[in-house]
Amino acid sequence: MTKVGLYAIGKSTTLESNKSQGGNGKTMPPSVLIEPEIPTDLAQFRLPAGVQQRLQDLLDRQDHGTALTPAERQEAEGLVNLAELLSLLRLRGQRAAQQKS
Repeated sequence: MTKVGLYAIGKSTTLESNKSQGGNGKTMPPSVLIEPEIPTDLAQFRLPAGVQQRLQDLLDRQDHGTALTPAERQEAEGLVNLAELLSLLRLRGQRAAQQKS
């Protein structure tokens, strides 16, 4: 497993509400580092072959001028978003592995 740093960024928050409950009222940092462990087998960060084929079929139909139904369009958008997320995870994992060596 390899750790990959992800940052969750938000605005600073004062913990005033916690003072009455024994808190110290300090300010929380505006960002938090999250380091999930990811498998070193980066090949698994791809759409399965059947899902990839379904996405390709939908995109091909759209490219050839066939209108997709609203459900098909929503399915294609979801699959594209998933494929992009998997690519991002794969690239971050590769970068983390290179930095380790």
